[in-house]
Amino acid sequence: MDHKTTELDQGWDYLQKGITKLKKILEEQPVQPFSGEEYMMLYTTIYNMCTQKPPHDYSQQLYDKYREAFEGYITSTVLPSLIEKHDEFMLRELVKRWLNHKVMVRWLSRFFHYLDRYFIAQRTLPALNEVGLTCFREQVYNVIKDKVRDAVIILIPLPPVDERKKVVEDVDKDRRYAIDAALVRIMKSRKVLGHQQLVSECVEQLSCMFKPDIKAIKKRMEDLITRDYLERDKEIPNLFRLQLLLVPQSRKIIELHDKYMAYVTDCFSSNTIFHKALKEALEVFCNKTVAGVSSAEFLATFCDNILKKGGSEKLGDEAIEETLEKVAK
Repeated sequence: MDHKTTELDQGWDYLQKGITKLKKILEEQPVQPFSGEEYMMLYTTIYNMCTQKPPHDYSQQLYDKYREAFEGYITSTVLPSLIEKHDEFMLRELVKRWLNHKVMVRWLSRFFHYLDRYFIAQRTLPALNEVGLTCFREQVYNVIKDKVRDAVIILIPLPPVDERKKVVEDVDKDRRYAIDAALVRIMKSRKVLGHQQLVSECVEQLSCMFKPDIKAIKKRMEDLITRDYLERDKEIPNLFRLQLLLVPQSRKIIELHDKYMAYVTDCFSSNTIFHKALKEALEVFCNKTVAGVSSAEFLATFCDNILKKGGSEKLGDEAIEETLEKVAK
């Protein structure tokens, strides 16, 4: 190369030959490594093109072409080699391409080093090394990252059955603790809660952590009745038991009474002896306690709730009157 003004096309053609040789080395093609003379000629060409007087100072153009050299190589060679492979083979190719890319960045940044020393420093632009690595991230990593993730997951060995079982048990235990905590928080913040309302509020609180299982919540509600720590506050466990069992327990009592009253009426022609026996048996049953609350108390509270708000099932006037008549029997 002489010391006359080097035009952009002329200088870039010479630089392209050096870049092409570097690519062949990376692709393990039969080519001689760079000699000291070749290295100095490439560096000198860039130096001359950057130090010529305007309008022949091609620093900005060379900075742009430095990036284009990476982008072209990635588009023509790197990405196709990754896309055509899958799973472990794709991961191995990715490792190889990443190592090659770092070699390419190291060599090209040496050729274009004069840009780093003056042009880039004066313009506060990203350094050559950063530009090269950014090209790989944007054009390779961002394109295949989902594919890489899936391939890595496939290669991760599954834990032993016992270990997987323990993980499931630990998750279930954590969810039970979360349900317990939610129920206690709700009961401490609200004085009166219907059975279904308690379940709904618990579901709402837990939804941000996991998908709540209503059956599991109801089971934990039943278990909490006998938990010792609730006994530290007498009002909360009593309210909890009443509201938890109020609707299902009271309706079962009414249904039980209706069932055996039908036997007395239909099968025994309303015989007074059977009427008396049913009445006495029901009185004994109503005086029995469940979780510290008698069945009679359940029925009384049940009636009170129906009169106040029509119950949790939104009963109409006729249904309310019919229900109260059954309780009175």
